[in-house]
Amino acid sequence: MKKIYKHPVMSFLLASMVVLSSCSKEFLDKQPQDQISTAIFYKTASDAQQGLTGVYASLKKGFNGAGKVYQDCLADNAYANFNNYDANNIQLGNYSTTSSAINTVWNANYAGIAQCNLYIANVTPIAMDAATKNQYFAEVRFLRAFFYSNLVNRFGDVILYDKAATLDQATAPVAKTPKAQVLTFINNDLDFAIANLPDAAFNGHVVKGSALALKAKVALFNQDWTNAVSLTNQVINGGKFSLYADYTGLFFRKNQDNNPEIIFSTNYKAPNDQQETSGLDIEIGWWMAIDPFQEMVDSYETADGKLITDPTSGYTRAKQYVNRDPRLKASLRGVDQTWFNPDGTLVTHDGNTSKTGYQMVKYIDSTLFPMGYSHTNDRDENIIHIRYADVLLMYAEAKNELSGPDASIYTALNQIRTRVHMPNVDQSLYGSQSTLRDFIRHERRIELAFEGNRYDDLIRWRTAEQVMTKVKLPGNSPPPINFDPSKNYLFPLPQNDLTIDPLLKQNPGY
Repeated sequence: MKKIYKHPVMSFLLASMVVLSSCSKEFLDKQPQDQISTAIFYKTASDAQQGLTGVYASLKKGFNGAGKVYQDCLADNAYANFNNYDANNIQLGNYSTTSSAINTVWNANYAGIAQCNLYIANVTPIAMDAATKNQYFAEVRFLRAFFYSNLVNRFGDVILYDKAATLDQATAPVAKTPKAQVLTFINNDLDFAIANLPDAAFNGHVVKGSALALKAKVALFNQDWTNAVSLTNQVINGGKFSLYADYTGLFFRKNQDNNPEIIFSTNYKAPNDQQETSGLDIEIGWWMAIDPFQEMVDSYETADGKLITDPTSGYTRAKQYVNRDPRLKASLRGVDQTWFNPDGTLVTHDGNTSKTGYQMVKYIDSTLFPMGYSHTNDRDENIIHIRYADVLLMYAEAKNELSGPDASIYTALNQIRTRVHMPNVDQSLYGSQSTLRDFIRHERRIELAFEGNRYDDLIRWRTAEQVMTKVKLPGNSPPPINFDPSKNYLFPLPQNDLTIDPLLKQNPGY
């Protein structure tokens, strides 16, 4: 079995102490020798601009970078062939306090928050153009809000650091802050970002639309339908974003610069800035690290908009790839489907096989084949966090929950379906609030498949206990899945942090 997951090594406390402590040789010894001390680096406006790149680089850790796609393996979409991020245990309902997935969310986001706070602390004294400084701070505060939103979504109440910590502060015990207060902090950061970011298309740096969309996502997660509708409407009516014509090509690096659909992503640049570990082409395309479930395959409609369970759909298992929603082919393939390199040779998989008979192909550009170790450093697909189709889906969901079906909801959904040549929503079947709710949830699963959103959706919908227990894991006698709704809607806090901090209390049930 290949070990292709790199465990994070820097928690928030260590990150703060390493950079800020000039009096502790023990901590300074842990600082990489190729990094410039912030006390030396931040002197000029040019330094502030360069330092911003380092803050964005903190996005590349764990689930915020190339690992994001593995979050679908925590849910009902796919199986982690090599148990990356301990996903198989989370999928079973085994939420250990030492789990890689749990530590990844905690450590990667707090490391990012540390970078944000340090940047603000060090750039504040610099004499430079005020508007430019505010824009830089707006970008950093957006990222800080993003990191904190990930934490509250998974853990609920979390430790809130609103500024860079001194060594004494970083080593002092600290209790959790109630989720409501953290959400207020997140929204304040996003309000500042909305007010100070350029109203432009996304170009690798976040913009006003990025902040509006993230604030809408935070509102949606917390069932604040009114604000979710208002915020998504602002993005839709702002005219800065639109659906990209090629659904498949949206996830290929060659199409991602200045793409009108991408609102926020983690960006990479080959050859020196390739994705964490081996890159998606190696892990997903060559090693088959993410294996979709049969039930996921069966969820795609036929090309005329019917579920395969509809006796009039014409579906047969023998020809299950024929006459289907085009997003099926764009997102996954069966291992019984032959895959060729551009030179006509058969694609091999380094001796690996899929556990389910399928493999994820979203983000995998077959025109760049063959795959192999010699290509590790030339793969740099950007990982999309928010795109315009997601905004349309968020609007449709929030508007339906707020006031039930109306024409604007069907318009939003039909835009998404028209892009892939699927028929409009059948209003005779999905004309009530409850039936349209089911349709929107299904459409989110299909449109956003293998982009790392499914687990969040099941958690915020409070449907995980019904959905996850129906998953059929690979193997002759797979263990049963046990999602405990009394505790598993939150992750447990990592054991290491509980051991260090006596004021930090575990989430209920763990």
